[in-house]
Amino acid sequence: MARRRKASGGGALGVLVVILAMLATLPKEVWIIGGIIAAIALIAFAMSRSSKPTPVDLQAASRVRQAPPPRDSGPSERTVSVRITSGTAYKIPAPSSSDFSRAKWLLPGEPFELSGLSIRGGLVYVGLNLKAESGRQDPALINPNLKVSRDRADVTVRRMPYWPSYSDVDPIARKAYLQWLASGRRDPSVDIGYVFLFFYGLERRALVDLPAADNKNGEMNIIRQEVRELLDVYAASGSFRMYASNLLAYLAATSRLECGQTPELPNGSVRSYELPFDLKIGLAQFAVEKTPVPSTWALAWALADPAIVLRTPARRCREQFLALFPKVYQETSGAGITLPVNKTKLKVSYRPASAGFACKMFTADVGLPDVTAIVWPQKKLQAVVDACIAQLERYSRFIAKHSERAHCVEALALLPASAWPDGAKKILVEISKGLENESIVTTWEKFLKRFGNDTAISRSASALLASRLEEHSIGLVPDLIAGAKVPAQDDTIVLFASAKRDDKVMSSGSYAIASLVSDLGAMVANADGKPSASAISLLASTVNAWDQLDEHSKARLRAGLRLPGSFSASLKRRMEVLPEDARRAIAEVLASAARADELVGVEEVRLLETIYKQLQLDPKLLYSDLHGQPSSASKREISKFGLDAERIAKLQVESDQISSVLKDVFADDQSGGSAALVEENDSADSLLGLDEEHERFVRLLVSRPQWSRADLSDVAGDMEPSRKSMRLR
Repeated sequence: MARRRKASGGGALGVLVVILAMLATLPKEVWIIGGIIAAIALIAFAMSRSSKPTPVDLQAASRVRQAPPPRDSGPSERTVSVRITSGTAYKIPAPSSSDFSRAKWLLPGEPFELSGLSIRGGLVYVGLNLKAESGRQDPALINPNLKVSRDRADVTVRRMPYWPSYSDVDPIARKAYLQWLASGRRDPSVDIGYVFLFFYGLERRALVDLPAADNKNGEMNIIRQEVRELLDVYAASGSFRMYASNLLAYLAATSRLECGQTPELPNGSVRSYELPFDLKIGLAQFAVEKTPVPSTWALAWALADPAIVLRTPARRCREQFLALFPKVYQETSGAGITLPVNKTKLKVSYRPASAGFACKMFTADVGLPDVTAIVWPQKKLQAVVDACIAQLERYSRFIAKHSERAHCVEALALLPASAWPDGAKKILVEISKGLENESIVTTWEKFLKRFGNDTAISRSASALLASRLEEHSIGLVPDLIAGAKVPAQDDTIVLFASAKRDDKVMSSGSYAIASLVSDLGAMVANADGKPSASAISLLASTVNAWDQLDEHSKARLRAGLRLPGSFSASLKRRMEVLPEDARRAIAEVLASAARADELVGVEEVRLLETIYKQLQLDPKLLYSDLHGQPSSASKREISKFGLDAERIAKLQVESDQISSVLKDVFADDQSGGSAALVEENDSADSLLGLDEEHERFVRLLVSRPQWSRADLSDVAGDMEPSRKSMRLR
């Protein structure tokens, strides 16, 4: 074996000597070219070696504890601590162009990328270190060095604790939070914990960092707008709604809005143990400026004040209550309630939601009166609420039993027209527009179908519907409000532009007589099957000449002339009680109407014969009235009937008797013995059984963490007028 190795070594040496001898014989130029080629090959080899990744064991690196953040020695230094072991080779990524060694607040639109997500909304803190008031890492800080799940996370699943912190939650929760930020922060299905985590950053920026910064007003407005938009989406969370609303109020107070600037109506005020700060501030500004509280603010006040009792109809029929409140508020308070400048001063406090503040309380002395310390404005507002509820009670009971019929005609009849849904209001507007030139003749069935009703409705619902129409200045013939018979589905009705009804005029003897003439005249004008324009015009002129009537009653009588009538028992009774001279005057008016178009038909003559007979007049008078002009005495009699108030007064007793009979005939046929619905407990939530005055005092006390003696003296001064009035009562 040894000999073989020696022979082998000698042969190799011999080959090497031969090669060197051959190279020595080469020309100098060949040596130069070979040297250049060798140098190029060496450089290429060196470059290829340098491009290979430095070997890093990822499993071992994952076990290395994160080194504390290096001290900032300047923008050119960056220290990285890595332990290298054997294993698969990977390249260490180059440092990011953004230096987050110190926390940075990103402005709106300033982007950053993390875990494969591009987040462009800004308004977040990003970095490695940001100390909070508690001394720990601020919960809102997004640390890019912390582990984030690679897979997409379900943002609807609750993974956040009660006081979440980005540094403490698990990687899946971090991924879900970053997804929500990247999506625009408006996903309504997201778990509220992610919204709070973002809100913590807004709190810190608005309460800590911005107050010490210059040119902060523009950014503060951006933060306030962001909080408002979050409230629009996530107001269903009572906790978030409370913190967000109170933060907005505190920021509004500390910004010291100038007097004369119209306060901004708070968004989505809801009930709590006290009136929200933003409402208090706005009401105080109205008091200082001696400006009446607008209906929109009064409504927000009524909905949010725990001392205002909202009974079941206001809660069950919320949309209708909101629509009705402005109208009732204007009717009862005119331009609005004017609040006094009282002694108790308003101090706004805010305790942040973030645990990073360690329960720190921020307090601001606004320098405005606290109008909630006085009682009488709240009582006046309660009266408006009660008036609205009184108009909603029947509708509330109806939909409690028939929730599926909330928008049918019978339900609408129970609502004031101002509280009708938009679709029904649109129909009323269309009808009113059609009445600008003349009245509308249609059938009862067609009219009801305009409101989506295909069946007949009860007598009481019909009368209520007519009342609602008159609220919108639309009159209906027959007069269902006065007790007229409800039309059959194919019966003709007349709609007319109506002025406000005067019940005193409508129940007078003058109107009773005039309506009788109108009913008989309508029968004559339509005797031959189609209305006579000449007869209707003459009768309308007669109606206009009766000064005892108002505009509503005249318009109703003129509209009634277009409605064909017939003899009924009630009509006959109304004719029987007339004195003889009134019967003669009415007969001549009807005969004049019959010959108004210079052609008296057979049907008109037969009808007039029946009328003369019912009026207990000689039939011969009919033919003399039809073939000749009335005597001067008769003319005076007609004029006297139309204008003589003394004669009308003589008939007042008979007319009152007719009205009494009609009330009995057209009484509501609906039984009144239906079982009443059991309403929920509508009483206000009383504190420890206290009366209203002391309950308000307790609520005021708990609104602040502490009170000075001077502030309590102001509160006592505001309560003094109420105590004096109680002693007087």
